[in-house]
Amino acid sequence: MGLFEKKKIDICKQVKEHNKLLDCYTVGDDVGNYLMYKYINMEVALSSIRSGKIKIRFQHPSKWKDKYETLFYNADYSKITNDKLLTPKLYACCFTLKKVCEAAWSMYAKNSGIGKNCVQFKISRSKFRDELVKFANANGFKVYEGLVDYRKQYEIDNLYHKSSEYDNNMKIKHLKRLHEELFCGDFKIDNYLSLLLLKRDSFSYEKEYRFFLVPTRGDRLKFVDVEIPVESVISGIMVSECCKKSYLNVFSEHCKKESISNKIAIDNTYSLHNNKNITIEK
Repeated sequence: MGLFEKKKIDICKQVKEHNKLLDCYTVGDDVGNYLMYKYINMEVALSSIRSGKIKIRFQHPSKWKDKYETLFYNADYSKITNDKLLTPKLYACCFTLKKVCEAAWSMYAKNSGIGKNCVQFKISRSKFRDELVKFANANGFKVYEGLVDYRKQYEIDNLYHKSSEYDNNMKIKHLKRLHEELFCGDFKIDNYLSLLLLKRDSFSYEKEYRFFLVPTRGDRLKFVDVEIPVESVISGIMVSECCKKSYLNVFSEHCKKESISNKIAIDNTYSLHNNKNITIEK
């Protein structure tokens, strides 16, 4: 019995439309997390917060640094479908559902200056969705969202072969059912978006969540900036504890002008609350 016969593992996720929101869909099962988090370096955060709103950038997945994440976005689907609406060029923005993601503090910081410091925004997922749908409906987009599906690297590497090739290669033979699930039946946008949610399991600690904007018009943009109200959507702003006081003051003053300085807190990931030497007792 093969690995995937012992425990059924599906890659293709059903796309479901939200009952109360027009042109807004979830890829796979909805997750229960009310909050999500976005990390931005402080320099970008300063320029993004203006007039009570914060600008969140959506970009083409082809711009992602990890080539494994661009693999299926840049793929040629002409042998699977001729319908370009099923494999649209789109825009994406990534968040995490983890309250504490230590790696993100250094990942999203620049090398020098005020941008060396990272800022975490605590965001209401439902309120963000509502604001994103308003923007999408007014600007010719559909909204899709879904939890990233973490897979072994060799699975992502070998999902695209012809079905016959799996029978001739014992190392990937068990991937045949997954390949057929994705590519040999009725190929829909469900399949395509499921592929765009694949990521190597070495990054599973991120617990990443993605929103997609799919254009309904013919215009092509390099990126899409979405402005959302800070007061209603963002419930907290966390600044790295290693941030210089001078930089923190600049950021705090800016947030004060925007009437959101009360939302700022300092991350204490590396703080030891009891700074005294401890005594181990029997």
